[in-house]
Amino acid sequence: GTVLPTADLAAGEAAFARCQACHTVNSGGADGIGPNLFAHYAHLRAGSVAVRPGERIRRGAVIGRVGQTGAAGAPHLHFHVSDKPTFERSEGAPFVIDAFLLHGRGTIEQTFDPSKPAPPGAAPGRPRANEMPLNGDVVTFR
Repeated sequence: GTVLPTADLAAGEAAFARCQACHTVNSGGADGIGPNLFAHYAHLRAGSVAVRPGERIRRGAVIGRVGQTGAAGAPHLHFHVSDKPTFERSEGAPFVIDAFLLHGRGTIEQTFDPSKPAPPGAAPGRPRANEMPLNGDVVTFR
């Protein structure tokens, strides 16, 4: 897909307006995830983002490192897909991940406590395919 501007609502809305011409419900688009769909990655480590707006990226590219930003209690990745290039005024969309390991489920408090294994009683990881991880799932990617 193509990296779009972030953290600036006006810039995001302007980018979305430009994209609407080529990303319609009927025509799809070059972003690789679907028509009028945008992938969001939040809580990346400050200074670790390795891509720039307008850059085309491919599957497997390192785009940044997981960090701890905002009110997060521990480093983690917040990933979601929505209908706008900004968090504000967007609606989430379902998605699937082609392959990941599901280690278990836990609450935020359980998974962010460094003195405890995450999640409690974590398994080595069960392979999952073409599924959407649910809230509370603890996963790793291959």
